Amino acid sequence: MNAEIVENGQVLKNDAGESVYYSFFVPREDVLVHYDWDTFGLECTASHSFFPR
Repeated sequence: MNAEIVENGQVLKNDAGESVYYSFFVPREDVLVHYDWDTFGLECTASHSFFPR
């Protein structure tokens, strides 16, 4: 997953003033995947929602 980074309630910004994002790997057994990407012809580019278990 990719997540915008927040510190002390404020979005962290880089030197250019853009929001900072980090990428994380989360074990599948720790999340519930919601298969909500069913656009015709784009199945291989899936971008499903997920929630912590």
